[in-house]
Amino acid sequence: MRFDIISLFPEFVANLAAHGVVGRAGERGLIDIHGWNPRDHAEGNCRRVDDPVRAARIRARGGFRCGHHPG
Repeated sequence: MRFDIISLFPEFVANLAAHGVVGRAGERGLIDIHGWNPRDHAEGNCRRVDDPVRAARIRARGGFRCGHHPG
């Protein structure tokens, strides 16, 4: 089973997924976890992904591009 997680810190997600029950399931090939950084798919020089009006939310456009990344 594959899990795609959109996070500003995909390395942190990968490190957490390498331990405990989730880590053992990954070693056995039962699950596959991929972390995606929406900044890699954002537009503009600053690669801004947050919405200034709603401070704690990620802009939908970058997240959707991240989720539809080929590969």
